[in-house]
Amino acid sequence: MEGYPRDRTGLLLVDPYNDFLSEGGKLWPFAKEVAESVDLLAHLREIANTDLDFQLKQHGIVSVIVIGLLAKTCIESTSRFAMELGYHVTLVKDAIAAFSKEMMHAAHELNGPTFAHAIVTTAELVAALPAPRKEQR
Repeated sequence: MEGYPRDRTGLLLVDPYNDFLSEGGKLWPFAKEVAESVDLLAHLREIANTDLDFQLKQHGIVSVIVIGLLAKTCIESTSRFAMELGYHVTLVKDAIAAFSKEMMHAAHELNGPTFAHAIVTTAELVAALPAPRKEQR
C-alpha cells in the first residue's frame, strides 16, 4: 500500500491511563501532527467491545496507524483485532511504549510482523503522510 490517504486512514491513540497521549502528554505533539494529516482520530483504551469498528467503517477508514502504550498488551491486542477486522495496520515503533527493551523487541520484531502490515518510525510515517491541513480562517 502506498501512502496513507487522508480520507481512508485513522490514527488510533491507545492510552489505557488516559494521560500519556492527551493534550500536554509526552506523545501529544506527534499525535497532533499526525492527526492533522488524517481524517479520523480515536483516543481509546481498546478496540474490542466498542463501536470503533462501526465508526471506522462509517468513515471509510481502511488503514489504522497505532501509537501509545503498552506494546505487549494494549497495542498488540488492539492491532491484532484491527487486522482481524480487515484493516491495514501500521505500528509506529518509536511512538509506542513498553516496560523494557525486551518487551519492545518482542512487540516489534517477533509479534508485530504477524499482524502489522508496516512497522515504521515517526520520521518514515510523517514522510508518507499527506501534507497537514491548513487551518481555515
